[in-house]
Amino acid sequence: MKIAMRGFTLIELMVTVAIIGILTAVALPAYQKYAMRGRRSDAINALTSAAAAQEKYYFQNNAYGTTANLNLANSPEGYYTVTVDQTTNIDLSNGYTLLAVPVAGGVQAKDTDCLNFRLDGQGQKDIGASGASYTADNKGCWHR
Repeated sequence: MKIAMRGFTLIELMVTVAIIGILTAVALPAYQKYAMRGRRSDAINALTSAAAAQEKYYFQNNAYGTTANLNLANSPEGYYTVTVDQTTNIDLSNGYTLLAVPVAGGVQAKDTDCLNFRLDGQGQKDIGASGASYTADNKGCWHR
């Protein structure tokens, strides 16, 4: 009487592991980039909320507020730090510029395409790698 063996051979198992490894190597970076793009909305939401707070503050005080006046800190999901940039508008009487910078060491700090976001009182939207090198949004960073 012959007993039938059931199961997988070592080669079948290794082929399966190789296929899973290849799929993971392709899919994981694509997913991480997709998730990084999705987290950009955290900066956009925080900046638009801060802009609304600036306008409300101006209506009540006839001047725009500082980071402390508006109680700005991290964005709602915590990926960015939102501040009022007083290097461009020191007295805040004529306008404001808001910055959203990734939290140091956070996952969004790896988003080199759209690292920092800037929004001013005229609605101008910029992106940049540092405060000195902002450029117009030509990469779709402000699109949700």
